[in-house]
Amino acid sequence: MLKSKKMDEALLKNLIYITQVSLFAGIALIIFAWVEKKVLIEKAGQLTFVTLGILAGWMLLSGSVTVPEVTDGAVPKEMYLVFYLFGLIIASLIGLAAFILHLLKSRFVKSFNILLILSALLLFFMVYNLITG
Repeated sequence: MLKSKKMDEALLKNLIYITQVSLFAGIALIIFAWVEKKVLIEKAGQLTFVTLGILAGWMLLSGSVTVPEVTDGAVPKEMYLVFYLFGLIIASLIGLAAFILHLLKSRFVKSFNILLILSALLLFFMVYNLITG
């Protein structure tokens, strides 16, 4: 856990970069699996999101992300990172549901995968704005 009031800028960029690359990999795996009809690749994409959710939960629970006090009314980058991490947890729950439905051979797997891809794209643009903003 960091002792300073403001999170180290290099650590923040590394956390964002790791999750962004993993998010893109999960999206690419699921889309590639749909095109090529590969079940194992689709499961790997779903499990990528589950792993991202576990990582996001660990970052939030361990105190790795510290949000400085807001004094001038501007929302700090770290707060946007917290919202992004909560979004990753929600996407991981959708991915876990899609994975379980896939194991149960339910007809709703495709619906959950579409929901997962849409939420992942939303998160992808969210993290892009976090990096550029």
